[in-house]
Amino acid sequence: MLGFPGRFYGDEEDPYEKLSLRKGATLAVDHDLWAYFLLNITSRFNPLRVSGAGEVMREVRKVKEEWEIEVMREGVKIAERSLWRFIPMIKEGMEEVYLSRKLEELMIEEGGEGSSFTPIVTSGPNTSMPHLRSTRRKVKLGEPLVVDFGLKLRGYSTDTTRTFALGEPDEEFLEVYNVVREAQEERDHGRGRGCEGYGR
Repeated sequence: MLGFPGRFYGDEEDPYEKLSLRKGATLAVDHDLWAYFLLNITSRFNPLRVSGAGEVMREVRKVKEEWEIEVMREGVKIAERSLWRFIPMIKEGMEEVYLSRKLEELMIEEGGEGSSFTPIVTSGPNTSMPHLRSTRRKVKLGEPLVVDFGLKLRGYSTDTTRTFALGEPDEEFLEVYNVVREAQEERDHGRGRGCEGYGR
């Protein structure tokens, strides 16, 4: 697509054997490449210079083949099924960390190959801190819950965030929830698309 040949490898293969780098060549790497892999590459091939390839890789990732789109759709369906099974399991007094483990188990039961990151279940005041890890805090009726989770499926990962209340929410929760929802709807309409199907 961008004039660069692609080389692919399976989990059972040595990826470094797929590289045909000359010693002293210039190496361009994606900004998301783990340091572990970069160190292995540089120690094996001893490049003269290492530069960033983030812009190129961003363009490559924008274009998906139909099979890739289908895998992502399937992954989202599995995630949604897992969530619908998960919600009725939530009871007052359960710890956030316990709920996080239950959601992870459900994603695997529904067909996911594992979680793309440890599910985050936060409640009450903990919901004000994005990406806070689940704690030993016990969920309470009427409080907000934020569930941030994802699964792996055939090389792709999903990422879903949902906000809801356990039981009847209070007025403050509803007010903030509706402000955020309206802002998302405005954003999506401004991009020329409806917001149906987008996470709230």
